[in-house]
Amino acid sequence: MPARNAALALLLGLAPVVLSTGCQDASLEGDWDGEIDCGDVDDGGGGTLDIEIEIDDEGDYEYSGTAEITRLTLGGTATTILMDLVLDQTRTYGGQVVDLEADCTAYPEGGDEYAVDCSDVTEIGWDGADTMEAEIEDFLGADVDGDDEPDLDCTLELER
Repeated sequence: MPARNAALALLLGLAPVVLSTGCQDASLEGDWDGEIDCGDVDDGGGGTLDIEIEIDDEGDYEYSGTAEITRLTLGGTATTILMDLVLDQTRTYGGQVVDLEADCTAYPEGGDEYAVDCSDVTEIGWDGADTMEAEIEDFLGADVDGDDEPDLDCTLELER
């Protein structure tokens, strides 16, 4: 009997720890850094771009944020892309796909800003903790091979 009581006491002692860590709400809020890998430039890709995102909690598992993409060349000009984001968690905790809406503006060095289509990014995978990833087809509508069709496929990886 004493062994059984000890086991029961151990289980009851661990229950609050398991319950408090296993079902915590997850939050996207914070500063995220990463890269968008669009393939080797020598092989017709777009190279690797830097991205920084700041995400704010708006309540009810909805977030707003701003992303800045740098190390990008569009039309032969160094360009920074700013993205205004709205993100919605699909679950309250754990790994999940996050719904994403974005409006993008290009800021070419020495030129006038202009809108860029970034509707190709509609969701991003999140591990529920500190990593987000996405596959992006036809990124920014870029035509790499000159056939007037978007063809820049990239991989996004973010950490906080």
